[in-house]
Amino acid sequence: MMSLFRKAQPTATGSANLDTVVGADANLQGVLKSGGNIRVDGVLQGRIETAGNVVIGPSAKVVADVSANAVQVWGMVQGNIEADGRLEILSTGRVFGELNVGALMIDRGGLFRGSCYMSGENVERIGAPEAEHLLTEGEAASDHEVVLAASEESTEASSGNGSIH
Repeated sequence: MMSLFRKAQPTATGSANLDTVVGADANLQGVLKSGGNIRVDGVLQGRIETAGNVVIGPSAKVVADVSANAVQVWGMVQGNIEADGRLEILSTGRVFGELNVGALMIDRGGLFRGSCYMSGENVERIGAPEAEHLLTEGEAASDHEVVLAASEESTEASSGNGSIH
């Protein structure tokens, strides 16, 4: 039986049509800008900027900063990712870098190493007087690394190794 959250095949996040495709045999260096959806299956070094969605296919190797509405990673990304919506790191996905996203989902087997900042309105940190007893002398809240583990299927929070700020 297949879970509702498990992805059976790479598909564009939030869209059925792609405007730009970097094929598996392509090796692109530079800035890729688009107003639509992008899929990368080859090698891309530089930067990806779009108002649409980005799919990093299973064979893709991306060494670039990515700025998009939503991002789905089946391959490898080394660089910073900004997504107004959701970043999905699927079971074969590998992400190394700083994330600034609206939501983060990591499937079992997916890997994230770096730091993650999630947007949100009216977000308050734990008040200093109540939280001081949690820290040992000389420690600051920003010095703590949080390590989260993915559930068997997937999780909407985050997983992998990284700092959550």
